[in-house]
Amino acid sequence: MFDIKEEIKKIREIKGEINFIQIGAYDGESMDDIGYEILDNNDRGLFIEPNPFIIEKLKENKNYFINSKILDFAIIP
Repeated sequence: MFDIKEEIKKIREIKGEINFIQIGAYDGESMDDIGYEILDNNDRGLFIEPNPFIIEKLKENKNYFINSKILDFAIIP
């Protein structure tokens, strides 16, 4: 079974920092499997959330990720 936390730990041991994309980040707290337990604020990535009603809460909750961007749009195939 794939365990995202274990995979991120392995990458961190090899590379030191993590580059990531979190699609459907929602508010940055609810059901966030990697945000507080695994990622460091120096990791780089994108938090993508299409819900305009929750994007400000996401920005508040993830403002300490100084090397990351928060994008408020949907990805449509």
